[in-house]
Amino acid sequence: MKKFLLSLVALFMGISLAGAQSITPRFGVVGGMTLTKFKASSGEDYGSSKFNAGFNVGGKMEIGLPVVGLFADGSLLFSQKAAANADLYYLDLPINIGYKFHVAPTVTLNLKTGPMLGFGLFGSESEIFDDSGFKRFNCSWGFGAGIEVLKHFQFGLSYNLGLSNIVGSDYSDVLTIKQNYFRFNVAYMF
Repeated sequence: MKKFLLSLVALFMGISLAGAQSITPRFGVVGGMTLTKFKASSGEDYGSSKFNAGFNVGGKMEIGLPVVGLFADGSLLFSQKAAANADLYYLDLPINIGYKFHVAPTVTLNLKTGPMLGFGLFGSESEIFDDSGFKRFNCSWGFGAGIEVLKHFQFGLSYNLGLSNIVGSDYSDVLTIKQNYFRFNVAYMF
């Protein structure tokens, strides 16, 4: 897992350095709402929770790539992912590759996709991240769309499809739970 994370960081840094020749990185602040749904399966039985509202807040970096319209962005977010009976708090690292469509001199639309790595920090229950609760590591794949106005204000909607089983080791052989969620964000780029 460490090799995977180091490879992603190296890839992102390489993309940043390659893009730095054509466009300077931009930084910003981002925040918004997260609607989380937990999908469970045990053998042939499937179930899922309803969407529960949480929040996310953090910093963002965006850089243009050498091909016109292509960009990479990454964020470091403090996120609350709410369940019916407990709240989980994560440090999320979404990394995306996208394409911008210029529709007016001060308006761009974008589509993007990429992995999101989550690291559980704490929960509303004291023992939420342990062998009988949830794993600390969470991985999902995101798909998003957004609009940027006046080269500073960004509004986005994304959906993340859970890839990793977050059930602790005591139950992971009989139960699978994955987090799927929508994220509505507003960002201000400096």
